[in-house]
Amino acid sequence: MKDQTSRRRKHIKDATTVRGPKHSIWKKIGAAFGMAVSIFSLYVALYPHLNIYADKRLYPFDPMKTTFVIANQGILPIKNIIYQPKFDSLVAGNNTFRGFTAGSYDYVITELPPFKSSTITIDPMFWAPAKAITFAKLKITASFEISFLTFHDEFGFKVMRDYAGGYEWTVDSN
Repeated sequence: MKDQTSRRRKHIKDATTVRGPKHSIWKKIGAAFGMAVSIFSLYVALYPHLNIYADKRLYPFDPMKTTFVIANQGILPIKNIIYQPKFDSLVAGNNTFRGFTAGSYDYVITELPPFKSSTITIDPMFWAPAKAITFAKLKITASFEISFLTFHDEFGFKVMRDYAGGYEWTVDSN
């Protein structure tokens, strides 16, 4: 009987020494992988998702009457949104204008709660007959804060005439 008990103990001892280190390595790898996935998920969830897009054509034959929407698509409130619309180029008749801002100052939205939006308009610094405009490239640069972190983003648009003679703003990927 004593022989069997010692044999069992020896068998258990051998099994733990063989399985122990391998098992603990897989536990550590699994824990590290779980931690990495958790940190990545938290980063994706908390990263700000600010979007700007063309909304409504108030007057289809004048591209400057289009409203744009700034939307907070993240789960945290965004504060101190400063945006500056700038035309990279605008072609009106035989004239091409380059690199001018739409407005004489930066526009500010103090706070944008999660999943909310705000409407903005473009106010060019010059007057040109709407029908004379044949092409325009617009960049809206935005800087904003979440807690103590500041982020910057750029949104590009271009406008061209549509089949009915009106204007349509589309996203410019360049």
